[in-house]
Amino acid sequence: MNPFTIWRHLLAILLLPFMVVVVIPRWLTRGWALSDSHWAVVFFLIFEEPDLETRFGEDYRRYKANVPRWIPRRTPWNG
Repeated sequence: MNPFTIWRHLLAILLLPFMVVVVIPRWLTRGWALSDSHWAVVFFLIFEEPDLETRFGEDYRRYKANVPRWIPRRTPWNG
């Protein structure tokens, strides 16, 4: 199963910054993780998703309609 069939932006937004917080639990690291997550969200909304729509057209729009951005699906999408 491909993880991107249940969740579109799982790695860059949630896993990497918060894994660092678990490994190095310092105040500055927590601030970095929150800031990094914020800028990842801005990047995906403003730059990446419109670019992917331009490049892949209807296929990407159908993928967006069936695979959530932030909250994972219960079952994989078989599109």
